[in-house]
Amino acid sequence: MTETKEINWSEDIETNLFYNQKTPTLDLNYSITENVNFNNDFWDFSEFNTLHNGGRNKYQYNFSIINHQKYKLYLKNMVLRELFVKRNRFTTTYTSFRCCVNFIKYLESTHIYLPIDIRPSTISSFFENRNIQQNTKQHELISLKKFLQEIEIDNKDFPITNFYKIFSSANKKSIRTELENGKTNNIPRKLFNKIIQVALKQIDNKEIDLLDRMISCFILILSQVGMRIGEASLLEIDKIKEIEILNGKKKSYIMEFLTYKTTHQSNGRLTETVMTDIALKAYNTLQELGRERRGRNSKALFPNSKGGFISSKSLAQHIQRFFYKNQSDLAINSLSSNELKLLEYFEPTLEKYEYFRKCGFRKTDVETKIFYATSHQFRVAVCNEFKRFGVTLQWIKEHMNHLTEEMTKHYFRSDENEITLLRDTLLKRSSKTAGKLTLVPSEIEDTKIRAELEDEQFIAAYKEINKFLNKRSLNIFVNLDEILEIFKDYPLRESELGLCTKALGKLCARQERLTTLENWYYLKPQIASASQFDLTYRRFIDKVKIIEHNEKVKDQDSRYLLQYNLEKKSLKSFLHNKVLPELKLIETEILKNGKKSLEKQNPNLKSILMDIDKIKKDCENWIIRLNL
Repeated sequence: MTETKEINWSEDIETNLFYNQKTPTLDLNYSITENVNFNNDFWDFSEFNTLHNGGRNKYQYNFSIINHQKYKLYLKNMVLRELFVKRNRFTTTYTSFRCCVNFIKYLESTHIYLPIDIRPSTISSFFENRNIQQNTKQHELISLKKFLQEIEIDNKDFPITNFYKIFSSANKKSIRTELENGKTNNIPRKLFNKIIQVALKQIDNKEIDLLDRMISCFILILSQVGMRIGEASLLEIDKIKEIEILNGKKKSYIMEFLTYKTTHQSNGRLTETVMTDIALKAYNTLQELGRERRGRNSKALFPNSKGGFISSKSLAQHIQRFFYKNQSDLAINSLSSNELKLLEYFEPTLEKYEYFRKCGFRKTDVETKIFYATSHQFRVAVCNEFKRFGVTLQWIKEHMNHLTEEMTKHYFRSDENEITLLRDTLLKRSSKTAGKLTLVPSEIEDTKIRAELEDEQFIAAYKEINKFLNKRSLNIFVNLDEILEIFKDYPLRESELGLCTKALGKLCARQERLTTLENWYYLKPQIASASQFDLTYRRFIDKVKIIEHNEKVKDQDSRYLLQYNLEKKSLKSFLHNKVLPELKLIETEILKNGKKSLEKQNPNLKSILMDIDKIKKDCENWIIRLNL
């Protein structure tokens, strides 16, 4: 399946698909491939569907629905140019094809038969009264631009420059909002854990249907790897590699699979992913369970009933089947209304009996809401589980097969418990009259929280948060939702926001989320500034204390082991990207102008400058300890 099946293009294309060579005629009888002729009104490239994705229709182009011969010719040239010249995928090209077909049908319905009569206002009218998102409009405008460029080739007087303004008419602000609002929901964490428990129990249960055991294996792979459903449909047998780690003391397992989303290669490219113990067990079990279906020739890990590669559509139905048959075991009824809103649902009907029968549908369950998570929700859940455990942003990006870190951050979601924690942290320490954190102990009801104001470092944290709130004119009681929105879902890069986050980290009873954000904040080099090195060094000491404490207790209590490793990673980034650059600036300034000059400009550095030799020694010791 992974062998490349190149498209055998005809040599005639080079001489007939042109730019500025000759005027096209209506009689272009030449071969595109062995089985497709340009003059045909039905082009079928199904034989080149090596990825088995998108269905046959995405490889078939029906031009017979277009009456106007010239428009048909332009569209054929556009499709061929997308496939042959630009090497776009058939599925990608088909989307542009469908858009242009709709536009041509609109032109015909409004009796615009001469290309020269197409105006920017024509395109505006085409989009008028169509309830589509701005993001969709932007993609359609790109497709229409390609079609109009074909007209320009044939009509040198066609004023395509007049269309440039409308080509960029999609509202970019609305597009950003749509992308934000259209984010796929995360799976509630307790349900996510329950899904894994139920699936693990089922894969070894010989009393249930073979198909349900295979589906549970597939669910487990999704829950661990977070791959796209199209990639999952292409998984092959015998693609696990064993590697030695930790100087041969332990073994790790890698799965090789085909990805086509983040590559320009039409037949995809091979990539790899680390396998957890659960993923490895699911893979091996599925490989064994599918042996009889698969036969000798197929390599499909999850074979369909005929032994070949299963379609993405069938896999989506299998996910629904898993949830349908396990609503009770998954304790769906125990989810809160807010958690249920994160899920999709369907209601089986007798009219669609055949479809739902594939999901294990029983007629007694007519019009019963069946809640389920989609394949992409598993992908989002995996991404957020890595984030929760403090895995670095770059590692998650690579694992998720994303092109950019920004795309990875687009997947991050806030846990409701974490938001509640932040909300309580702020409200319990706030003055209702001022809308900021109070520094007056008598205004705080909780005695334990009140004790924070006896500690100089906590007072500094309160002041840092208030400084941030004042600068943005935020009132905790009036703008609480806005404040919480600032701190959710994405790593922090802005220094002012970063300082405020560190301060919040001190105040939160449970710090996992904020520690993770801080790890990312210092993952990349910072803009070094010597003026606030006292705060930087104080944070350095705080982190060292946490590491030393966790190091003492991690062997007695395994809960501290993860936090110990997280803090070590965090300190390594913090030391390399923040502490050492600022310390070097201070040393340079001392050599250049002396300590007194530096202290005069920055009185807050007085104690730092007094102990600068000790500080340098501390940092050097940790450089050695962390192998920097």
